[in-house]
Amino acid sequence: MGAVPSKAWWTDLKSQASFTPRDTILILKKNRFESSLECKPPFSRLARRQNHQVDLVDIDMSERWDLPNRLEQLTKSTKRAAWDFYCLWKASGPEHRELGKIIINRTGWSHMTRIGRPVARIQASLECLPAAARILSEVVNWRRLRSGNSVRTFRDGSWATYDYFGVSGMVRWRARPKSEVTVILRRQTTFSGDQSSHTVIDRKTWLYSIYEPGRRKL
Repeated sequence: MGAVPSKAWWTDLKSQASFTPRDTILILKKNRFESSLECKPPFSRLARRQNHQVDLVDIDMSERWDLPNRLEQLTKSTKRAAWDFYCLWKASGPEHRELGKIIINRTGWSHMTRIGRPVARIQASLECLPAAARILSEVVNWRRLRSGNSVRTFRDGSWATYDYFGVSGMVRWRARPKSEVTVILRRQTTFSGDQSSHTVIDRKTWLYSIYEPGRRKL
């Protein structure tokens, strides 16, 4: 019998830094399986991610509902089919059970299709539109992603702050393995008074973006 291997290394295949320009895999010497400070954090993040996904609501994209389950692309480009769906979604008046009415307008579309964003990521976001609509309709849980640092002041003396929320579901696709899809929402909260003593006078929430956290960035 040969010697039993006593050492092993790992790498994160979902990280772009783990690949060379020729798409070969990089394995760093420090990524050795051992009880070290270098080894523990990545596996802790992986465990948290798995626990997070276990709690996600299943969204079955083969089930019928009030909007199309996928983009109709037989005679249209992906972008045109996605825009047609976007208009249908807007007209349906979407609401989230806890966050309220969701505004579907140029804010989300412009962010997802902005100049400079990789084409593959734009296409991925557009193809996830039907799943995103289902997620906002069926998933109650949400999480705060971050709060904006800027404050916008209006002519009437009121002012607004901005927060970003994520609503996620585990989507079961027809033609590929299931994946997590996250819908990002941007909320504007408008206040009267100064920042030391103020009153909320309005809240509006927009669709901001859609992405699949587990998909390697292209």
